[in-house]
Amino acid sequence: MSDVYCAQCGEPWDYFGLKHGDVTPAEGRRVLAGEGCPRCHFGQACDTCHGTGRLQSSAGRCHTCFNSHVITLVTLMRGEERWIIQGSTTAKTPRGRVIDNPTWAPFPDTERFECRDGWAMCKRALCPDCESDFCPVCHGTGKRASKEAPYLEDLLESALEATDDPDALLELL
Repeated sequence: MSDVYCAQCGEPWDYFGLKHGDVTPAEGRRVLAGEGCPRCHFGQACDTCHGTGRLQSSAGRCHTCFNSHVITLVTLMRGEERWIIQGSTTAKTPRGRVIDNPTWAPFPDTERFECRDGWAMCKRALCPDCESDFCPVCHGTGKRASKEAPYLEDLLESALEATDDPDALLELL
């Protein structure tokens, strides 16, 4: 099977994967219906900054987020909110660094999960150590300005080429 392209951001998705577990069945239907994909937050994220609200900077490498401008914080759900950086560590960002009053990313992607210490929650926040410029297209909001689907024709061509049942595909549109 071939790739199907997101109508909102042009991201390639494997057609078989859309139907068999790369995304939830509801997300797969939304991708094929032209609403967008998880990468572009179903057409809601800015195309220039990919929903972070900040531009990629080539000047200096941030040791906390590695120039992605977004970090994942985690907290245990025990009544207190103590947000700790999750993920890789360096000498400048030791494991267990607490972030007080984080600035949440435009699309925080909150997720709850069970760990050995009980239930926890992780959430995306803007990196406190980055000093990058705000995106000029979305003005730092991370949200997409227009609602049009610039890659709709690519989606239609690629989906029709990838499917064995074009009638079922046309029902989604």
